[in-house]
Amino acid sequence: MSNAAARRALAVALVVLAGCPAPAVPPPPVGPPPPPPGPVVDLGRAGGIQMLQLHVPAWDDLSPAQRVLAWHLSLAAIAGDPIVYDQRYARNLEVLALLEGILARGAAVEAEVLGKLRDFLLQVWLYHGLHDRSGRKLAPRFTFDELWMAALSVFAAGERFGYVDEEDLRAALDDLRGPLFDPAVDAWLVPPAPPAGEDVLTAGALNLYGPGIGLDDLEGFRERRPLNAGIVRDADGALVEQVWRAGRGEYPPGLYAPQLRRVAGHLRDALPVAGDAQRAALETLIDYFETGDPTRWRDLEAAWAALDEPVEAVLGFVETDEDPRGRKGMWEGLVLVRDEARTARLRALAA
Repeated sequence: MSNAAARRALAVALVVLAGCPAPAVPPPPVGPPPPPPGPVVDLGRAGGIQMLQLHVPAWDDLSPAQRVLAWHLSLAAIAGDPIVYDQRYARNLEVLALLEGILARGAAVEAEVLGKLRDFLLQVWLYHGLHDRSGRKLAPRFTFDELWMAALSVFAAGERFGYVDEEDLRAALDDLRGPLFDPAVDAWLVPPAPPAGEDVLTAGALNLYGPGIGLDDLEGFRERRPLNAGIVRDADGALVEQVWRAGRGEYPPGLYAPQLRRVAGHLRDALPVAGDAQRAALETLIDYFETGDPTRWRDLEAAWAALDEPVEAVLGFVETDEDPRGRKGMWEGLVLVRDEARTARLRALAA
C-alpha cells in the first residue's frame, strides 16, 4: 500500500471512530441502602429533659395525597402555635422573639453564653413559654448581663428584633428583667397558695383573663363562648368576652386574628386532597375559626367523631385543664397518622 493510500485509510478510520460514542464509564459501586430510620433518635437534653425523635412507621404506608394532607394540616398546627405561648403568659412571645433572634446570629455571641441561651430556648419551646408543666417559672442559667451583651452584639450584627434603634432594644431588655430573672415576678401560672387578698387568677400568670379579674368577679357572668374567648373589662369597666377568631364578613376580627387567618389558609390548602367527609369537617373548622361561633365547634365535634381516616388532626381551643375554672381552651395542634396494624388488633379486641 502506498503512503497516500495508507493516509486515506487512516483518515477514514479516524472519522469512523469520531462518529462512535465513547465507551460508557462504569457507574460507581453501589453501597448498601441506608438503614431504615430507628424508632427513637436521641436529640440530646435541655434543662434536664431528654428529647427524643420518634419514627412513625405508618407514614410509609400513606399515599402521596395523604402525605400532602398531613403536610397542610401540620402547617395549620404550626401557624396557631404562637397563640398558646400568649395564652400561657403575656410576656412569652417577647422572650421567644428575643432568644430566637439571638440564636439566629449566634456567631456574634460568646460560645459559652450561646450554649446557655440555646438550652433555655429549647426549654421555652418544649413548654411553650417561661413556665414548666407544673406551672413554676423557669430559671435561666445565664445572667441578665450576659443576655444584655448577647442581644446588643447581634443587634450590631444586623438582627433588629423589630426595633428601630438600640435604645428601643435596651428599654425592652430592661422591661424583661423581672419576668425573666426575678423569681417573685409571675412565679406561677396558677399559684398553689395565692397571697392574702388575691386568688389563683389575679395572682397567676395565665393570660386568659384581663388584669385584676378574679374568681369573685366572674360569679354570675354569662359566657357565650367559654372555650374560645378571654374575659376582659371594657372602657366602662364591664366584663366582656374577647373572642378568638380570624373574622369574616359580618364577623369582625378578634384576638389572634392574624394567626387564625393563617391556620384557615392552610386548612383550605388541605381541602383538595381530603376525602368528602373530612373535607366537610375541615370546612366546618374553617368556619369556626373565622366566625368564633361555638355551635360550629359542636358541629365539628360530631363530624370528627364520625371520621375514620388514616390522617386526622386535632386543631383548636381544646384542653381546659390549665384554666383554674376549667373553661378556656388552650390552643392545640396535633396531626395524627393511624397505625393500621395496631388499629386492627385493637378492633379485634373490641369486637
